[in-house]
Amino acid sequence: MKNWFRYSLIGMLGVLLLASCYKDKGNYSYRDLNEISIDLPEIVSVQQGMVLEVSPKLSFALEENEENLSYEWVVSIPTSSDSVNVVLSTDRDFAEQVDYASGNSYPFDFKVTDNNTGVTYRKGMKLEVRTNYQPGYFVVEQYDNHSDISFYNTSTDTVFHSIFSKVNPEVVLKPNVTDLFTVDFSGYSSPDGKVAAGNMTMIFGEDWGYVIDYRSCRVLADIEQMFAMRPEVIRPQVLANYIEKNSTFVLINDGKVYRMHQDQGQTLFGEPMVASDGLETGCASFIGSGMNYRGQLMGILYFDEVNHRFYSRYQATNVVFTDVRGVYVSAGDTLFNAAKVDDDWELIGMPTGGAGNYYYNMVFRDADNAYVIRYTMAGVGFNGGPFHVVSEEACPGMKDSPVFVSPYGRQQIYYANGNEIRLYDADANTSRLLYAFPAGEEVVSIVLPTNDGLNLTAATYNGSKGALYAFTLVNTGDLKDAEPKLLATDFGKIKKIVYKK
Repeated sequence: MKNWFRYSLIGMLGVLLLASCYKDKGNYSYRDLNEISIDLPEIVSVQQGMVLEVSPKLSFALEENEENLSYEWVVSIPTSSDSVNVVLSTDRDFAEQVDYASGNSYPFDFKVTDNNTGVTYRKGMKLEVRTNYQPGYFVVEQYDNHSDISFYNTSTDTVFHSIFSKVNPEVVLKPNVTDLFTVDFSGYSSPDGKVAAGNMTMIFGEDWGYVIDYRSCRVLADIEQMFAMRPEVIRPQVLANYIEKNSTFVLINDGKVYRMHQDQGQTLFGEPMVASDGLETGCASFIGSGMNYRGQLMGILYFDEVNHRFYSRYQATNVVFTDVRGVYVSAGDTLFNAAKVDDDWELIGMPTGGAGNYYYNMVFRDADNAYVIRYTMAGVGFNGGPFHVVSEEACPGMKDSPVFVSPYGRQQIYYANGNEIRLYDADANTSRLLYAFPAGEEVVSIVLPTNDGLNLTAATYNGSKGALYAFTLVNTGDLKDAEPKLLATDFGKIKKIVYKK
C-alpha cells in the first residue's frame, strides 16, 4: 500500500512538471552570437623609440558590424616582483611610439568588446623591441645650421645616418654642439617617468643639452628639467658617475658641480658643490671619475680653472669640496703645486690610465709648451710625479691636440696632430708617429674601446666628409698592421665619437 502511494505521488509530480514546461514554451528568446575572429600575427617587431603600426582584420560569424565595438591594446611590463598591464591605445588600429627596453619580448594583447552582448574577444601576441644602436659608435656631427647624431654598428658593419633628427623632428640641435656622454649604471627614471634602462646619455651644446635614450636617440628631457633649481646659466660641460655602473652622477655646468644620488632616490641634480673657503668655482671640462685603488673608491678629481687648483670629493652627501694638496719638487724647485697651478697654464686633457683607473695624466699647456703630470691613487697624489715639460720639438702638436686617450696598463698617451696620430711615452717624455692620414684629413677624435688597449678607433674630417678607421695595436702600443680598416665614411664634420657597448 505504501509503495503504491509513493509511486502514485511520483507520477503526479511528473505530470505537473511536464505541464509546467509546456506552459513555459516560447517564453525565452534565443539568438546566435555574432562571434568575432581576430587575425593578427603572432609576433610584431619595432625599433625602440619608433612608431609601431598594426591593423587587425576582423571577421564576424553572422554579419559585419563594427558600430558598437570597443578596443584595447594592452602590453604586460615586468616589474621587480610581478608585471603590470598597460593600455597603450583604445583605437581600432594601433599606431603608437614604443619606448620599452630593447632586446626584450613583451606579452601584447588586442581586445575587442561587443558592447551589445558584453562579450570580449582577445588575440595574444608577442611584442619584440629591437635596437640597432649597440654595440658601436655614436658619431656627433656638425653642419652649417644644425648638429646631428649618427651611429655605426660594429656587429653588423652598418651606418645609421642622422638618427637624432629622424626620431626627433621637432628638435633641431644647434650647430654649436660640444660633446656627448653615455654612462651605464644601475637604474634611472627621467622626470616624465620614462625608463632609460640603466643608462644616462646626454648631448651638449654651448648653451643647451638633452637627455636622450641611447637605444633610439629619442629625447627624454631638456637639460633644464634635470635640475632641482634651474641654474642661471645653461652651459653643460661634463657628465660622469663616480665609478663604473654606480648610480651617483656628476654634472658640470657653467663651472659648477652638481650631483644626483640615484641610490638615495634622487632623479634631479641638486645644489652645486662649494669650495671649502667659499670662493666661486669654475671647474674645467674634464673630470677624473671612477678612480679606485684595489677596489676602494678614492674620489673624483676636478680642476678649478678660476682659482687654478684641484679639488676632490668622495661619494659623501655634503657639498663641500676637499682641497687636493701635492707638489712636485726637483732640485729644490717647486715645478708643480696642485693648490696653486701656474696662472698661465690651461688644462687640455685628463686621460685615465692603469688597470683599475688608479691614475690620471694631467695635460696642461701654455704659450710655449705642454706639461704632463700624473695623479696617482693610494695616497700618492701628485707627489710621486712624474712631471714633464713637453717641448714642441719632442712632441709635435701635443699642446694643440683636441683629444688625449691613455690605455690601461701602459704609461702612454695617444693624441692628434693634424693628420697624424702620435703616441706619447710618459716615461721617456717623447712621442713617435703612429700613423699619418693624407694631408688635409685631420684626426678629430680617438677612442680605445677595449680595456686591453689593443684596439683604437679614429675619426677624421677632410673638409667635406668624416670617416671612421679601426687600428689593431700590439702590446707596445704600436700598430699591428701597416694600414687601418676603413669602417665607414660619408659623415658630416665629426665633433666626437663615443663607444657604446
